[in-house]
Amino acid sequence: MINSTDKEQDILTLQTLAKQGKADAQYMLGMNYYHGEKAGFSVKQNYKQAKKYFQKAANQGHKDAQHTLGNCYYHGDGAKQDYKQAIYWYQKAANQGHKDAQYHLGTCYQNGYGTKQDYKQAIYWYQKAANQGHKDAQYYTGTCYHYGHGIKQDYQKALEYFQKAADQNHPEAQHSLASCYYHGYGTKQDRKQAMKYFQKAADQNHPEAQRSIGICYFNGVGIKQDYQKALEYFQKAADQNHPEAQHDLGTCYYIGDCTKQDYQKAIEYFQKAANQNHAAAQYTLGSLYYEGKGTPQNIPQAIKHFQKAAQQGITHAQYALGELYHYGDGVKQDYKQAIYWYQKAANQGHAIAQYTLSNMYFEGQGVKQNYPQMIKWCTKAADQGLSDAQNTLGVCYYKGQGTKQDTTQAKKWFQKAADQGNQDAQNNLQILQQNNPPQ
Repeated sequence: MINSTDKEQDILTLQTLAKQGKADAQYMLGMNYYHGEKAGFSVKQNYKQAKKYFQKAANQGHKDAQHTLGNCYYHGDGAKQDYKQAIYWYQKAANQGHKDAQYHLGTCYQNGYGTKQDYKQAIYWYQKAANQGHKDAQYYTGTCYHYGHGIKQDYQKALEYFQKAADQNHPEAQHSLASCYYHGYGTKQDRKQAMKYFQKAADQNHPEAQRSIGICYFNGVGIKQDYQKALEYFQKAADQNHPEAQHDLGTCYYIGDCTKQDYQKAIEYFQKAANQNHAAAQYTLGSLYYEGKGTPQNIPQAIKHFQKAAQQGITHAQYALGELYHYGDGVKQDYKQAIYWYQKAANQGHAIAQYTLSNMYFEGQGVKQNYPQMIKWCTKAADQGLSDAQNTLGVCYYKGQGTKQDTTQAKKWFQKAADQGNQDAQNNLQILQQNNPPQ
């Protein structure tokens, strides 16, 4: 067997042996051409030559060559990218027990590269590689068990495989293992153990783990609360372009948590997160532009960011757009657009949007006057405890507007609003009691 670690291997000897059909020599010659001089080999990098020799060795059943030839087709090195050919050669090597090929075959099935997506096949091959100690395969086997992809969900099995990969210093697995301990998936909840593995992953510059440690320090979970440490870890993750951490950092500067309040710094980090399509950051950025905090007031910029957040389902952004169009604030008044955005927010349970929508149906603003719709949305808002909606609903029942007159229901809703200190409701309750004294 030719020693593949011998960087001083005579290239001429390899070529001679390769011509004689020696598969090991063909494979090693391919590796020389694949990695080239920069990696300490004897020839200039040449993917086409590498692929040629891998092919020769692979055709003779050399499993390492079959796997590497699969990589050539997968990445398009020395050949046109072809996932089907990649799978073909991964399969041949995997059938011979090649753990890297088994792992790569699993990724192809998981992602649907060169074949129909098939989680059952993915977990089958991941597990084969994992059982040979392949740490990436152990991690992905864990994720399959955790989420029930291609196999019955089993948090304890997930934990087992995450542990195996974590013990091999796999940062993703360490983070996943920490999350299991943090939430109590497959094990008793243990925040100190969670912190231990978050730290291991963070020490390898895993941005999600760094953010998780920041959250632990911020909330004092599994460790003594320390805002400066929280800021430090949010910064580490944000510097790696982690959008959630950038949003967290922006929030710290916006509210003045962990550090001195600084709207300009807040805008800087919200903008970084917003550029990565972080919806909450887009909304908050819009609010800062609207309020003129950390920047001159800029309604068009506010609308731009509200719009992006609203399209991603952020209810506060949808409501904000509704208000801007409703009242013509920095934009031409447009009741139909107002209705459109109020409706979206209302459908997601935004109480004030529901109440405002109710009022627009009552007034016939941007929509045909419709008392049943007015009652419907007013009731939804009232059920969420909005005192103005409760008072209005009381008035509707008292007067019989959009519903059958019902003084019992009127009293019920006036009372609910009055109990929250709503002055109008307290007055209406008094009027109702005077007009309908007990018998």
